[in-house]
Amino acid sequence: KLWIESGSDFENVTLIENLSSENKNTLISFLPQKKKNVSPPSLNHLKKLMELDFRLERNSNENNFIEAKFLGKELSSKHLIALLKIKEQLIKLDLSNTNLNDKLIYKIKSLKNLKYLKINNTKITDKALSSISASVESLNLNENNVTSKGVVSLFQDGNIKNIYLWKTKISNEKQKELINSYTAKFNFGVSDFAKGVPLSPPRTVSEQTMFSDSLKIEFYKPLGNPTIRYTLNGDDPDSLSTIYTNPFLISSSLNLKAKAFKEGWLDSKIGSVDFVKVEGILKNYILITSPDNRYKNPKKLFDGVVGDINFRDGDWNGFIRSKDYVSGVNERNSGDLIVEIDLKDKSYSTIGIHALESMGAYIMFPKSVELYDISQKKEKLIYSKNFTASNLGAPNLTKFYKVPITNKSSKLKLVVKSNKQLPKGHPAEGEYAWLFVDEIMFL
Repeated sequence: KLWIESGSDFENVTLIENLSSENKNTLISFLPQKKKNVSPPSLNHLKKLMELDFRLERNSNENNFIEAKFLGKELSSKHLIALLKIKEQLIKLDLSNTNLNDKLIYKIKSLKNLKYLKINNTKITDKALSSISASVESLNLNENNVTSKGVVSLFQDGNIKNIYLWKTKISNEKQKELINSYTAKFNFGVSDFAKGVPLSPPRTVSEQTMFSDSLKIEFYKPLGNPTIRYTLNGDDPDSLSTIYTNPFLISSSLNLKAKAFKEGWLDSKIGSVDFVKVEGILKNYILITSPDNRYKNPKKLFDGVVGDINFRDGDWNGFIRSKDYVSGVNERNSGDLIVEIDLKDKSYSTIGIHALESMGAYIMFPKSVELYDISQKKEKLIYSKNFTASNLGAPNLTKFYKVPITNKSSKLKLVVKSNKQLPKGHPAEGEYAWLFVDEIMFL
């Protein structure tokens, strides 16, 4: 309209700064907003958070914001203080299913760039809601002891656009009042209108699927409060299968299948998990080489949790030779995985290494494995094996490599060598290949 009224001139241009304030503001409103960014977080701060059982992910390759989820069992002040070290970069935080309470939550009030906060199924009450940063736009409060009064306080200074309030203390009448009073999108969960839709498959709380002694099996509380029935022998569960009431222990390898049932609803799909009892989880070790900082969470190498082909899911550690690597000088950056293992006078037969290959992501299976007896402070090779490299176009796969322990030893050194160059014909031919490993254990 402005251009037409000014004569529809195709030859000349008008600078925005020469326009009136009203026209200038109108035009600027149509221009794309400049994306906010922050400086990168300290690697030491990120490492500390991972040691405290936080799973960290980069929000996007185009910014330095961080997403964090607490995977531990007991949340304390030290965890929240560690989060404050990256308060500039933290954009998404999940503290669900923890002991978070009105006192602990106060420490996260200064997370000024936090946009997404999930605190489902915690110990908080209305009192805690005043400690939620005004920057939060999406808030999950499912299964908490909060009322409409507490929710109203969020809108006094806040910027909430989406809020999830399943299974709270808010009555139907108060729900309607909130919806009519504020422009935010409220999600109060399922009610009678949801009957006839399928239930979600049951999920176990622990991600661990391998264990050496016993393992506690516990299911998340499903929304809609259905009945969970399960089997431990691989059979599909039905309406006569065992009902889950409390967590239970397993002490042998088995296939767990579970299904959710509720009158008036469609049954869920079957959830299935294979649990494997192994000889042992590594507890006494020294990791000699270091994963790359982009895929670094060493504790995940020895936690009994086997990852899938998604190498960005936080379960994998990635090793790649650094450009400044010098043999004998900075061996930690060699791109190989080297770990020393103290057997503590116990006897094991096999070491298992779970690795990933994804040629498109420059990730290749190991080139070779070597096992040394270092009990006498000298390296004695007791096993070695080379592997044929996969062809270009090979599917993305994970694989277990088995290394037999042929000598009676008290200390071992395991060397998993990476392919140092991507193969001929690869788009990045000649560049260093990644080695990705997520688990080392005794099979």
